[in-house]
Amino acid sequence: MTLFGTDGIRGKANQHPVTEGFAFELGKAVVALADSETPKIIIGRDTRSSGKALQTALAKGIIDSGGEALLLGVVPSNAVSFAVMNEKAACGIMISASHNPPDENGFKFFGSSGFKFSDDEQEKLEAILASKSFRAAGAGPKERSLESYGAYKEFLVSSGNLQGLKVGIDCGNGSASFIAAEVFEKLDASVTVIGNHPDGSNINESGAMHPEQLQKIVKENKLDAGIAFDGDADRLVVIDEQGNVVDSDAVMAAIAVNLEEKGRLSNNAIVVTDYSNSGLDDSLGKHDIKVVRVNTGDKLVAEEMFANNYSFGGESSGHYIFSEFARSADALLAAIQILGFGKKLSEFSGIIAKYPQVFVNVAVKEKKPLESIPDVMEKIKEAGEQGRVFVRYSGTENVLRIMVEGKGSINELAGRIADAVKAEVGK
Repeated sequence: MTLFGTDGIRGKANQHPVTEGFAFELGKAVVALADSETPKIIIGRDTRSSGKALQTALAKGIIDSGGEALLLGVVPSNAVSFAVMNEKAACGIMISASHNPPDENGFKFFGSSGFKFSDDEQEKLEAILASKSFRAAGAGPKERSLESYGAYKEFLVSSGNLQGLKVGIDCGNGSASFIAAEVFEKLDASVTVIGNHPDGSNINESGAMHPEQLQKIVKENKLDAGIAFDGDADRLVVIDEQGNVVDSDAVMAAIAVNLEEKGRLSNNAIVVTDYSNSGLDDSLGKHDIKVVRVNTGDKLVAEEMFANNYSFGGESSGHYIFSEFARSADALLAAIQILGFGKKLSEFSGIIAKYPQVFVNVAVKEKKPLESIPDVMEKIKEAGEQGRVFVRYSGTENVLRIMVEGKGSINELAGRIADAVKAEVGK
C-alpha cells in the first residue's frame, strides 16, 4: 500500500493526496467498496481550514456514485465510529490530520462495524482508486446533515458521573471545541475551558500537544484535574491536581487497577504497544494483571482487544480504548472514565515504576527498509543486547523513531543507531 500510513491517509493540504480532486474520487471509491446499492457514508471533520472543502468534495463523490452522505460537521473522530454503528452506515470517514500541524489534513476510515479499516479494506480501497473502478452516476443528490450529533453527546453523558469535580479542559482548538464543555457540564462537573475558539489555523497550538497553559490554570485555580485533547480528540493528556502531566503508562496502569477493583477488567489483562515501558508489565504483574503487546497503532490495539475479549487497551501516546463503550480511541470518553474513578490523579504515578527510556526521532529523505542497511541493523542488535529496542518509520511523517529502554548507556546506544540512520538516509 502506498497511500495509507499508520492511521489513514495524511499529507499537506492542497497537495496530493489531500486535495479536493482526490477527495471526490475517494467518495466514489468508498461507495464502490460498499456492499449495499445505496450505501450510507458518514463524514466528520476537525477544525482545519481545509476541512470543509474536502468534506464537500468527498460528499459530491459519494452522491455522484449513488451513495448517501451523512455530514456530522466538526466532531471527535470516535463520533464517526459511533455514528456508523448507530446509523447502520457502510463506513465512515473522519477528515483530520489528528495531532499534526494546521496546514496538514487527511482521512481516517471506519468500517461498518465501527472499527478502523483493516489492512484488507485499505488494500481494496487503494485498488479501486488505482483502477478507477467507480459506480455509475446516481439518481440525484443524497445528502443529510447530522451536525450537533445529539446521539453521540447522549452516549458520552450516559457513560459516567463527575458530580462535584472541578475540571480544566483544553480543547486544542480542535474537534472537542463545540462539545466538551456541554458534555462535562451535563455530567455535573464544574468546568474551566480554554482552546475552544478555532479559527482554522490554530488547531493543536494548545491542547494535548501543548498543555502548559492548562497546567498553570489547574494549579492556580486548585482544580481537581485537567484534560487536554488533540486535533480530532482521540488523544488525551491528563493533568493532576498539582498541575503535573501524568505519564500515559501510569494512566494505563491506574485504569487497569481501578477496572480490576470494580470487576470490569475482563481476562485480567490490558493491551498496549511496544512503546509502553516494561515497568508497566512489572507493576501490573503485582496485581496479577497481564500486559499484552501489539505493534504501534490504536487500530491494532482495538483488533487485539475485541478478538480476545479485553476490556481496556491503549498507547503511550495517549490513545485509550474502553471496549465496554467504544471501538476506537476517544479522549472525551477516556477522560470521563478516568475522572469517574474518584481518585486523586497524583496517586496514579505511584502505581508504576518505570525503566529508563530514551526516544530519538531522525528525519529521513526516504524510508529505506532497515534490513537493507547493515550498519543500522548492527547498531540495533548491539543495543538489543543491553536493553529493549524498538525502531520503526513513522506512518505519518518522514521520520524514523528510535526507542531504547534499559539501565545502561541507553542515550549512547540510541545515538549510535541514529548516527547510522543519518549516514544512510538522513535529510
